[in-house]
Amino acid sequence: MADDDQHVLEMVRLASLATPWAIRAAVTFALPDLIDAGHSSVEELARHTGTDADALGRVLRYLTGLGVFAQSGDGTYQVTPFGRVLRHDHGSGIHSWLDQSGFSGRIDQTYGRLIDSVRSGKPAYEPLFGLPAWDDLENQPELADSFNRMMASHTDVFAAAVATEYDWSAVRRVVDVGGGLGHLLAELLRRHPHLHGTLVDLPNTAAAGKPVLDSAEFQDRYEICGQSFFDPLPAGGDVYLLANIVHDWADHEAIAILRRCAEAASPHGKVLLVDRVIRDNDDHLRVAAADLHMLLTLGGKERSEAEFAALGTAAGLRLDEVQPLTRPPDLFLVRYGVSLPGGVPMTTPESPPAR
Repeated sequence: MADDDQHVLEMVRLASLATPWAIRAAVTFALPDLIDAGHSSVEELARHTGTDADALGRVLRYLTGLGVFAQSGDGTYQVTPFGRVLRHDHGSGIHSWLDQSGFSGRIDQTYGRLIDSVRSGKPAYEPLFGLPAWDDLENQPELADSFNRMMASHTDVFAAAVATEYDWSAVRRVVDVGGGLGHLLAELLRRHPHLHGTLVDLPNTAAAGKPVLDSAEFQDRYEICGQSFFDPLPAGGDVYLLANIVHDWADHEAIAILRRCAEAASPHGKVLLVDRVIRDNDDHLRVAAADLHMLLTLGGKERSEAEFAALGTAAGLRLDEVQPLTRPPDLFLVRYGVSLPGGVPMTTPESPPAR
């Protein structure tokens, strides 16, 4: 009976909504940043955040119990090393995925519709907000900006690993497809001075990437192409790089994107994905959580190695290798070679998404 009681307590802990939402409140109100800046009493924090002091005090009490903050005898608060990862200037960029004032806030709201998505097999985003996620981002520049910054912070976590754990020595031109603000392409150009790169993304996003690439260090070594990756891509690249792109899409659209890469690549070109891979022989909880995220928000999915191979075959690509990255441990390099004549004819999705 004691074991059963422990199971009940652990299940209650896991099912509690207090923890994820209290942490998000801390990030949205920038509490770790404010406390580290010297605003350590409840009253000061309430004044700076425009919140009710009593309600905020309750949140702080709970977060102290979690070890995010510590409280002194005089009632003031300090940020613990554990809580410091929530600061807006922390290198992990985790705050951008928790701040409710941007696109991440919309993502989080979709989890309240998980039961509906399990029943329908469709994303919860459109029923909740009236538009598919990509259309919503296109219509709201501020929302799109928060999404781009969120993805850029994630890219910064793995960019160095991509630059060092793939052999770029024989590559002359890399095309970063759906490359966002250009953080990954900039890292590649910085570490490999022989490389030339093309950043491909929607016009507004691609234009926002110019400040990242516009430096004397990269002069005459890059170009920016504002377009959808469902349209024909710039031709002749040695490597077509797609980081966290394919998992955003269902199979039909994913094949269309990969097919565009296969069509554009040079005869001995490669297509390189940075993506999660479902594997049964490791701790896959993070990947499983990301898979739910794709279901709820975009209608995409995380895939197994066999599923990546099948996508490649349908797109005129040959899966050559799946290589784990050292950081973060749940991302892989999925390497394809081009075998276009064996692929199926190109089919563009009906009314292709703006992305």
